[in-house]
Parts: sequence; structure tokens; C-alpha cells
Amino acid sequence: MFKVLKIILIIIWVVDILNFPQFQFLDTTYPINTLAWLLIWILIPSSSMYINKKE
Repeated sequence: MFKVLKIILIIIWVVDILNFPQFQFLDTTYPINTLAWLLIWILIPSSSMYINKKE
């Protein structure tokens, strides 16, 4: 589950950074700044590691 979520985040992140013309709706609808991306990349891997340790 976390691998799928991480892959989706990577795709959205790359599209957001490259600013393709057909994906401009991501910039206006979901504005994500650098701090938000940093928190996403810190929280997603740490939560998957925590769940793996419990199992």
C-alpha cells in the first residue's frame, strides 16, 4: 500500500517540478510548497518503517 502511495507521490512530484503545460491544473488547484513536500517525503517512509517493525 505504501509503495503504491509513494509511486503516486513521485509521479505527482515530478510533474509538479517539471511544470508541463498539460499539468498546470496541479499548480492552481493543489499548491504545494517546499515545506509541504519535505514533510510528505519524511512522513511516508517513516510510517512504512514503523508498520513493518510492528509486524
